[in-house]
Amino acid sequence: MSFFIPYASLKRLLKYTCVCVIVFIFIALVTESISYNRNPDYGVSFSSQYAQYLGLDVNETFDAIVEEMPIENIRIPIYWDQIEAKPGEFDFSQIDYLMDKAAENNIKVTLAIGLKVPRWPECFIPDWSDQTDNIAFKQSLFQMIDVVVKRYRDHLALEKWQVENEPFFPFGECPAPEPSWFYQEVDFVRMLDPIHQIQSTASGEQSLWFLRARGIDTLGVSLYREVWNKTI
Repeated sequence: MSFFIPYASLKRLLKYTCVCVIVFIFIALVTESISYNRNPDYGVSFSSQYAQYLGLDVNETFDAIVEEMPIENIRIPIYWDQIEAKPGEFDFSQIDYLMDKAAENNIKVTLAIGLKVPRWPECFIPDWSDQTDNIAFKQSLFQMIDVVVKRYRDHLALEKWQVENEPFFPFGECPAPEPSWFYQEVDFVRMLDPIHQIQSTASGEQSLWFLRARGIDTLGVSLYREVWNKTI
């Protein structure tokens, strides 16, 4: 029994095969340049904002975590609206306590800074900030980053900076993502502190991770189990 494949169909098949091969080679080249940690160090994130939301004492809760849990790494978001409730007036008493307590217990800290950091509503913008004036808004953001980095870059507990949280993912009560701003923030932090590494994060399976790794030392990936459901 013989059968024949029409020339047009064969041509399409070859075309799709070539595309698949090119995509495979591209993925192989990209993933080859990415290093994977086979022995990860586990840690936790601590949100003072969320502790307050739950009606917990921030300091007591943090003390319990670092003293009773067998962890060596902790991520602490710095909320812009909490540290700069009034323009140019900074209150670091809460962050100072957390950093000092971490140092006492030999905990390595990743400080998350920027416009968008962990926990809802994602962006913690002070009420006084004028988002309608793009230039002024950007200046106030970078001024905050400048003050924060200079304050903690020599702290014993600091291991690395996290610049923004899922900066390219349009989620939360946030302005539209500005990729150029993010890259400028990374460069700015590295200029202020060339010693400590910089990380950022990507949004699980909802983004192309390797495109988010430009300019940073470490990329964190959030795990969101997104499945298809015909009833939704």
